[in-house]
Amino acid sequence: MSSFTGVLADLDRNGKQEILVGSSYPSNVVAIEYKGTGSVRDSNSYIRKVYYTGESDNYATIIYSDSLGAKKDTTKTAGSGEGFVSKMTRPVDLDGDGKQEIVLPYQALVDTVTFSWRHWSTDSAKFLTDSSKKLSNPKKWGFRILESDIAGSVGSRDLAIITPDDYQLLQNYPNPFNPTTTISFVLPLAKKVSLRVYDMLGKEVVTLANNQDFSKGTHNISWNGKDQSGKTVATGAYIAKMTAGNIEKNMKMMLVK
Repeated sequence: MSSFTGVLADLDRNGKQEILVGSSYPSNVVAIEYKGTGSVRDSNSYIRKVYYTGESDNYATIIYSDSLGAKKDTTKTAGSGEGFVSKMTRPVDLDGDGKQEIVLPYQALVDTVTFSWRHWSTDSAKFLTDSSKKLSNPKKWGFRILESDIAGSVGSRDLAIITPDDYQLLQNYPNPFNPTTTISFVLPLAKKVSLRVYDMLGKEVVTLANNQDFSKGTHNISWNGKDQSGKTVATGAYIAKMTAGNIEKNMKMMLVK
């Protein structure tokens, strides 16, 4: 069943104590409850309930499109390692709502899936990487919480651990561009964000957002290829820099006329 120590709780609030044990998908959290009759040594005297199945393997997909947005091809890969519940805490009322919660710490979770494009080199007799793309796993939580809801019901929710990788400055589109391009960024929570464009000498060209409030999620800002004074900039490479608190992300863009 599980190699990890279980805890005793009445998480579904039906008046009967359960032994909760943690394992891997599809039985992340299992409850064993005595029916109230029969020998305690007889397995038929117990009810087995899966409170939380967990998550199966994570899949990432890259879609290839032409300049008009028409889909041309897709690449899909799986990142095995859905993680397992390593330990469980004793049930407590963490948020003071009168309901018991159990924190589930996870191990062996896949946090990213990486696509690599390679070619065979006859000189070195091995595959060489041309480029790679790393996609973050949106289900890479380090913890989940089980909470008793109504009698007989148990729900689960995330206890998110936010890392710098959760802040993303995406490649502008189109790139190269002339004269307008869109810069997108992703925030794991609401933040004040600054977005500026610099030339390759480090001189600031234009400020697109100055300590502006943004909500959690994906945001798009357009740049028309002009500097702060409204003058069209020259052909060349530019750096977009996003600042959110103490997090900084940079991305290279190319303007071609």
